[in-house]
Amino acid sequence: MLSKDLPLGIDVSKWQGAILWKQTAINVPKVHFAAVRATIDDWYMDSKFVFNYTMSQENKIQTTAYHVVRPNKAPKPQAQFFIETMKKVGAPDLPLVLDLELDLGMGKDAIRQNVYDQARYIEDATGKKPMMYSRKNWVEGHLAPKQWLNEYDWWLAIYTRDGSEHQGPALAPEGVDQARVKIHQSTDRGKPIGTESKQMDYDRWQGNEFDFYAYVSEFNGEAPQKPTLTLEERVCRIENILNIS
Repeated sequence: MLSKDLPLGIDVSKWQGAILWKQTAINVPKVHFAAVRATIDDWYMDSKFVFNYTMSQENKIQTTAYHVVRPNKAPKPQAQFFIETMKKVGAPDLPLVLDLELDLGMGKDAIRQNVYDQARYIEDATGKKPMMYSRKNWVEGHLAPKQWLNEYDWWLAIYTRDGSEHQGPALAPEGVDQARVKIHQSTDRGKPIGTESKQMDYDRWQGNEFDFYAYVSEFNGEAPQKPTLTLEERVCRIENILNIS
């Protein structure tokens, strides 16, 4: 399936400015999930994190959070800070995410160990493996080949040069099974959805809607089920389409 036909997600931080989450929740096409930036390093919490995360969940969008890894800083304090920050908002609907984009002059061995240690700490603290966010070439240049890479699910970014959505698929890095790639970040210039910013990241689930809800249910230890819209939600969506809300 092309990206435009797959379940839509967004990832946000303070850089999106004010977000009207009620408007986001009735967007057409439906926003199935949101990833909210929580932390960077072992001390910085995004100033909009608690609001964005809480409002996303309150508006029945499947929500998770991500932590930007700094490989030049000790791994345990970073992971601890991420977990402590999550206690302000409660459990996520999808796996927590480690954002892997920075090398900061560190060598491969140091980066690999740092990422692995943070992932293991999160798993030990929550009982659930995190998801990894990165790009195929970054993973292959900084982490691969390591067998443990295939123990985790992946969210991979690949864009087009003209700003339109990349139609996928997002190919797995060396050493990672393609089935482990769960999310494709398809553009960083998407039309704003309820946001003050003029553009935003779009993310596409790598499967159909049934696959998405089955994954959410499995992550939360529940029987698979597809949520149904209430009458009020249906009316809101119709109003949104007609621009009369």
